[in-house]
Amino acid sequence: MIQGALILEGGAMRSVYAAGILDILLENNIEFSYVIGSSAGALVKANYMAKHIGRSIRINVLHSNDSNYFGLKQFIRSKGDIFNFNYLYYTPINDLYPYDMDLLQKTKQQFIITATDCETGLPVYFQKNNMLK
Repeated sequence: MIQGALILEGGAMRSVYAAGILDILLENNIEFSYVIGSSAGALVKANYMAKHIGRSIRINVLHSNDSNYFGLKQFIRSKGDIFNFNYLYYTPINDLYPYDMDLLQKTKQQFIITATDCETGLPVYFQKNNMLK
């Protein structure tokens, strides 16, 4: 394990590029001791840490035209959300590409997910011990 930090920015579909790089790192057994991600970067980071090679790419590429997941129909149906995160995190996406939460919990890698508090505008940080509450 490399004693250093890997930092992944957000950016919706821009994360597909980062996911490809992370898959190459996994294929070569390269892990960092500390991993930080924000927004879409947190999503691809979670797949990297659970060693799900190709999961981010499959979801984003194979389902990018699925109106239940993403697009104008989803935007209209939800009255303002272009992404349907319930579809992404639960069924059928999770049924098609199960996520190994146990492996994420067992990893020795430290991680932080960043977010913004909507009321204060201040950053909020989530770590393994407080992200699933």
